[in-house]
Amino acid sequence: MNRIDLANFNLNLLVALDALLGTRSVTAAAKRLRVTPSAMSHSLAELRDRLGDLLLVRSGRGMVLTPRAEALILPLRKVLVDSERLLGGGTTFDPLTAERRFVIAAPDFLANLLLPPLIGAPASKHPNGRRPMTMPAAFDPLKYKQTTRAQWDAAAEAWHRWGPTLREWLGPATERMLERAGVVSGCRVLDVAAGAGDQTLQAATRVGPGGSVLATDISPAILAFAASEAKRAGIANVATKAMDGENLELADASFDAVISRVGLIYFPDQQRALGEMRRVLVPGGRAAAIVYGPAEKNGFFSVPVGVVRRHARLGPPLAGQPGPFSLGGPGVAAAALRQAGFRDVTEDTVVAPLRMRSAAECLRFEQESFGALHQMLSSLDAAGREAAWAEVGRALGEFERGQDGFVGPCELVVVAGTK
Repeated sequence: MNRIDLANFNLNLLVALDALLGTRSVTAAAKRLRVTPSAMSHSLAELRDRLGDLLLVRSGRGMVLTPRAEALILPLRKVLVDSERLLGGGTTFDPLTAERRFVIAAPDFLANLLLPPLIGAPASKHPNGRRPMTMPAAFDPLKYKQTTRAQWDAAAEAWHRWGPTLREWLGPATERMLERAGVVSGCRVLDVAAGAGDQTLQAATRVGPGGSVLATDISPAILAFAASEAKRAGIANVATKAMDGENLELADASFDAVISRVGLIYFPDQQRALGEMRRVLVPGGRAAAIVYGPAEKNGFFSVPVGVVRRHARLGPPLAGQPGPFSLGGPGVAAAALRQAGFRDVTEDTVVAPLRMRSAAECLRFEQESFGALHQMLSSLDAAGREAAWAEVGRALGEFERGQDGFVGPCELVVVAGTK
């Protein structure tokens, strides 16, 4: 992130940014602030340069916000409101008549302690028959796991069907992961959150007849495809077992290497999952995982996530919650491994653009097989989900490149460590 020198920063740009984020249109923002579209375009260009982010990207006939821009909406509004109060004196705030909407972020224990008295009175006691506050449901890891299993059971066939696309897209990063994990002939390998097992088969080929690979996943249905593919390929050194990666039903020090491809990011308790991986490794054994890098480097996924979150009225995920970019920040994945007790930690970046024939094909790929998006849309009705997917399709059109087809930005991180 670019460092901003306030002494040399035009604070009027914050007003322009607020208008741009609120209208998602250069023309509408210019009209709101009573400036010319050319002046607003100039402000947007300067904001992009200063913040190091596109902020708004074209989607079909309109513009959509980048994940960074979505995250700026609330803090920027607070800065502007506080500035107005500081400079203008403001007006007295009356909680009984105020129509403003507040978002309060707090740990579960603090929210449960402080908020109930504020929202406990019946709606009839408040002006206009509305409560001044509503309290979102706390994150429930058990319910999250149950939903994850059900959705992967449902998406198993599609994920397997898209196997050739996954191999082409994730293949080079998978080879790097296997190298970093020290997967060689004769190794005993554990694959956590293995899915349909494409990387399981790559590992099995490396270890040869003298080695073995155990593929585990929370979804029995998707593991069935891993088993069937191994059998079809004549690979006899692969076994599968459904289990929770945070509670591996395996003996201590029973594997030479542990791998996980785009799975660690979705564990509710990533430290527990990493602790289990470390527990089952022999001393000196290596664990390696592939995770998505920063959201801004993964437009193929972060742009749909931003659209879906807006339609579902979801705020940014809180720190520590699972999600596609939960380990994507610089050094975050490496720090997680060190915290779990791994040493000699390495972190490699692999640029892996997702190439498809068109944005429409990418939309179908994500609709059919990306469980995370379906989880975020689960609160919407059929019409709401349809509207969200339609906007996702338009937004993905930003990454079509003529004769090259669809080229979705993607940056992966391969992180590894030694027990």
